[in-house]
Parts: sequence; C-alpha cells; structure tokens
Amino acid sequence: RAGPGTAEPALCTMAAADSAGAHRVRIYKLSPAGDWADIGTGHISVAYLEQSQAMGLIIVNEDGEDGEDSKALLIHKLEREDIYQRQDSTIITWADKKLGTDVALSFAEESGCEHTWAQVMRVQAELTRELESSAEATAPAEGDIQFEDADSALPVPDISSLEDIAKVLCNVSLANRDRYAQSMLRSGWIAALLDVFKQCEDLDDVVSLAHIFRIVRGAIMLNDAGLLEELLKEEYVMDVVGALEQDPELAAPQRHRAFLSSSVVFKEVVPIKDTAVR
Repeated sequence: RAGPGTAEPALCTMAAADSAGAHRVRIYKLSPAGDWADIGTGHISVAYLEQSQAMGLIIVNEDGEDGEDSKALLIHKLEREDIYQRQDSTIITWADKKLGTDVALSFAEESGCEHTWAQVMRVQAELTRELESSAEATAPAEGDIQFEDADSALPVPDISSLEDIAKVLCNVSLANRDRYAQSMLRSGWIAALLDVFKQCEDLDDVVSLAHIFRIVRGAIMLNDAGLLEELLKEEYVMDVVGALEQDPELAAPQRHRAFLSSSVVFKEVVPIKDTAVR
C-alpha cells in the first residue's frame, strides 16, 4: 500500500495558511481500490469533543456552502494507541478504526504540521498518564483477593446504571477483560440490557441510547468468544445491531437493521436438511 507523501498517490500542495493563522489542511481517505480520495480542504484544531468527552481533531471546511456556517469535514477522537505517523514534514496519517480506512492530512505549511503533531503527542501522553494513574489507584493491596465475586463486577442494567456501566467498559484493562465478560454472561444480564435498549428506543432517549452503544461496543471489544457467541444469538443479534446504530458521534442513527432485513440475502452453499442443525 502506497503511503501518503510517496509518488503514488501524490498529495496536493496547498496554499499558505490564511491571515488568521489557522492551519490549512487537505484531507484524504484511502479508498477500497487503494487510491487516496480528496475529501476537501479546511482548518484544523485540537479541541474537546463534547459527545465523546475526549480531546480530538476537528477540521471545518474553508467556506460555508451558500453562505451558511462552515461545517465539519472530519471529527476524530484522539486515541492513546500508537496509530499516528508523521511522513515528510507536512503529512500526518493514521488508520482510523471508526472510518475503517486510512486517513492522511496534508498541511499547507510545515509549521502547521509541527504544531498539530506536538498537540497530538501531548494528548497521547496525558491519556497514558491517566491510564497509569487509574491502574495504580485501583491496584489491589498485597494480600487482597482480586475479583472474589465476579457477578458484582457490573450492576444489573437499567436506565439509572447505564452511564456507570458504559464508563467501566470504555476503560477495561487487559487484565480485567475476562472478569467483565463473565459478569455480562451471567444469567439474564444481556437480556436485561437489550430490554432497556428497546425501552429507550421507544422513548427516543438519545442520551441513554448513546450509553448503550458504548456498552455494546465495549462488550465486543472485550473479544471474548463466549460473550460474542451470546451477543450473536438469534434472539439477541438484531437488538445488538440496533444498539450499534446509535453512535453519538454520527449526525443521525444508522440503519443497519433495515439493511440486514431488506438487502442482505444469505445463500446456503451446502444444503443442510436437518432443521436442528440449521
């Protein structure tokens, strides 16, 4: 795969930053064909994202459409993981998990790239310090019994406990993944969560739906085979997909269930006549 800044694909050189001193940048996304698609040109800043409750990159277009206010071309929550690369003196790239592709930013000036890169590095350093401080604060004292009662790891899902559960599952260390997976697998926990999801969807409770999205995403990120198998059971899977439609960082809920119901056709390559097996 050709990287940004190499001869293929070439990233365009942009004009200098405007008089206000904002950093002008052109955005590229890697297409499935392996080509860099030009998304547009805008001004970049590192700022606090209210919906994500984290620091991130915001790029707004240079000019509003038909005189309207400028809109965001890209909003990206900065990650603690080492996914960012600086190429040459004016290009920053990363593999964006949310978009499912690589993103490249081509800066008009080296100073703009340098400034933005320094901010990204500072945010990552702070995220690492917070993680280390949290680990130290929750580390058991010598002689303590760890996770004696796994069932107490997560409360029973209801509207009042969703935010607390989401916060826990968004900050699970490797050492604690099995604990929380087993807690979610206890009798009735997933069914209770999805019942709350259906209630919140009926009530159009956007805040609670955002918490449930983070809970389900966190459950999937635990990467536990037993938990994934449970979430994909026939009686749960469409509600799980529905919960994943409620990403608060997107402008509107997605329509994954509609797509699966109307557009996806499963073909039986090898006929299975035994109904019990099917």
